[in-house]
Amino acid sequence: MASLHPTKTLIITRTLDVLKEVGMEGLTMRKVAQAAGISLGNLQYHYKDKGALLSGLADSYFTLCLEELRSYRPSKEQADPEEQRHELIRFYLDHVDHISDMCRIFRELWALSTRDPAVETQMNAYYRELGKTVTHLLLPMCGSRKAAQRVTTLLLPYFEGYSITHDTLSMSKQETGAMLSHLCQILCAENAE
Repeated sequence: MASLHPTKTLIITRTLDVLKEVGMEGLTMRKVAQAAGISLGNLQYHYKDKGALLSGLADSYFTLCLEELRSYRPSKEQADPEEQRHELIRFYLDHVDHISDMCRIFRELWALSTRDPAVETQMNAYYRELGKTVTHLLLPMCGSRKAAQRVTTLLLPYFEGYSITHDTLSMSKQETGAMLSHLCQILCAENAE
């Protein structure tokens, strides 16, 4: 977890456990407090209500995703921009497996964002920051900001959908990565300044 107070880290971890067990509809402050081994009052000291708790969960998830992506560094032996893009795509596709529990919870946050304006605002801010981060990573691989932004526009929605559908697709992760890399190569070539 991102650098949270230890009790908040425990609460977020236990909230994930409860969500995995009972889903969003079954999530209550009492269940989270019980799972965390703390009093309801202590939970409410850190998160005043379920909305604040879910907002904290969203913040934690978004921070985790951005930190992991920002930590990405292309391997030194990949000097070719096409290979670097392919490596970044494989990294992101592997990211889905690495945080699969959080991806399941993210579906709940997507649903919640349609009913809770605060979570919707957090989600929109996260996606804006994610788009900037991916564009920044792609810039040296695409040759221009315009090309990097276009590739980001292709990849972000795909990656988010992939986190939901990857177990049902007929193509392997390697084939998917190769296909996306090829599409990115076309976009970069078309949009070179």
